Amino acid sequence: CHTAQCQYPGLNNGLCGENISCDTAPAHFATRHNIKNLSRDTNVICDWYNCGKSVVRHNFIRHIREAHLGHLR
Repeated sequence: CHTAQCQYPGLNNGLCGENISCDTAPAHFATRHNIKNLSRDTNVICDWYNCGKSVVRHNFIRHIREAHLGHLR
């Protein structure tokens, strides 16, 4: 899958901008955006620029990979 700059909110009202891939996305969202230690069925709003989709936590990384990193299922 592709590498892309993370479009989640970052410092100083900007975007994160860190390069992420399908392989690095789980650790990135756990450490940089605190998407961790949530119940499997907790709804998470995707804050990626111009997204806002609500997904359950156990599908969050799949959503990031498919919707924002171009990964095909």
